[in-house]
Amino acid sequence: MAGERFPVAVVLDNIRSMYNSGAFFRTCDAAGAEKLVLCGITAHPPQPGVAKTALGAERSVPWAYEVDTLVALRLFRARGYQLAAVETAEPSVDLFEWQPQWPVCIVFGNEVDGLSGAVLDACDVRIRIPMRGAKNSLNVATAGGIVLYELLRKWRSGGGHMLAVLAYGQSVASQVAPGREVRIKVKPLGVRQPEPRPEKEAGDEVVVRNDGTIVARSRDLTFEFPPTNRMKPVLQVTYSESKGRIVYVYRLVNRVGAADPISSVVLGFLVNVEASVPPPWFLSARPPSSRDFSAGILLDLSDDEYDRGILHAGSSLGPMEATCDGAPGLISVTYFGPPRRQRPGALTDGQFLDAASPWVRFQLTQLDTAERHQLVLPAIGPVVPMKEDSPERIRKEIHNASLTPELAPLQKLVRSAPLPLEHAGMEAWLAEMRKQQPPGILAEFLDAMIWRLKRLR
Repeated sequence: MAGERFPVAVVLDNIRSMYNSGAFFRTCDAAGAEKLVLCGITAHPPQPGVAKTALGAERSVPWAYEVDTLVALRLFRARGYQLAAVETAEPSVDLFEWQPQWPVCIVFGNEVDGLSGAVLDACDVRIRIPMRGAKNSLNVATAGGIVLYELLRKWRSGGGHMLAVLAYGQSVASQVAPGREVRIKVKPLGVRQPEPRPEKEAGDEVVVRNDGTIVARSRDLTFEFPPTNRMKPVLQVTYSESKGRIVYVYRLVNRVGAADPISSVVLGFLVNVEASVPPPWFLSARPPSSRDFSAGILLDLSDDEYDRGILHAGSSLGPMEATCDGAPGLISVTYFGPPRRQRPGALTDGQFLDAASPWVRFQLTQLDTAERHQLVLPAIGPVVPMKEDSPERIRKEIHNASLTPELAPLQKLVRSAPLPLEHAGMEAWLAEMRKQQPPGILAEFLDAMIWRLKRLR
């Protein structure tokens, strides 16, 4: 079964640590999981911290980012997945007694807060890893490895149990010679085998136009699902140190010629920040009652009017300020296009999906993926507490950044002229490489590394 993917998907709901996120990539690759979906504030590529623990698995595991965990779960449910929440609290089923109904989607929650009530309610079953010590929980990435490999064991055994019957002194039912072993596979009650794909109904049709719009027809209804990832974002950032803290100021521009507006943005900060944004945009964080949080800031729209605050082509928004003790480095920013909304009185996408045939719904889950409605690009933001910064830390960040596609030229620079070991040599190397770069994310990254080295003198 090497290389074959077994019918298990993993959803991460607001995981705080980028290293845990990267560890899930490596575990999903090892077990052969179908897909990994990262939701909310969960860090995702190309953040260097993810790559550090994923060790390349982020390039082999099919993955997607979805800002709303409930949306991701709804898509898996439409494809016939059993939704299973990993939860320590009762009521829950012991992992080793649970009989999954394939295919399965496993949901892991925040390291501190766990899964929200809404996510738990959306799942079909809650499962727990039995704990026999003083602690009642495990690191979420460790728990992920245990759950995935227990599921792999169940799947490889066909979802059933093996009963070994030994015939010692006489044959069994006159079918087995004495001394021989008989293995009987027993299918447990309640195990559902993978369901066949739904049949196409008369009039069903799903086509993709040249502009990427998906047109779906079913049961005398028609709905269009256009892509919304044709944005052209530019995130301008400045940062300065004041009273032992760093103030980051961001201005967002959707360049002229963008085919889609920007409706929301997730900035993957890696340290705690205090942030403020201009109206009509607002902050959404976990927990929502606090303005101090890490691993993500969501800039979103006010819902009172459809067009209010949407960043159209040629428009800009700013400034957004984030104050923290984090030194600058490479972060990941996800931009989302406008939600699929209709004017009052018109059919909504949810109403169409509810009324459409199973075949059309299945086709749409395959075609209208999250990647069609978002862009993931690198930017500069806080990545490490200043008190933990060091030349060695900077060296590692340069290496990790060179592995990201947007900073691929950096890898060539490192190969052509190796990075010196001593502080002064590193600073001179970075300054020389910076002279060769045109404006862009690579130049901004080199500036950030030089800024940090100067501060460490």
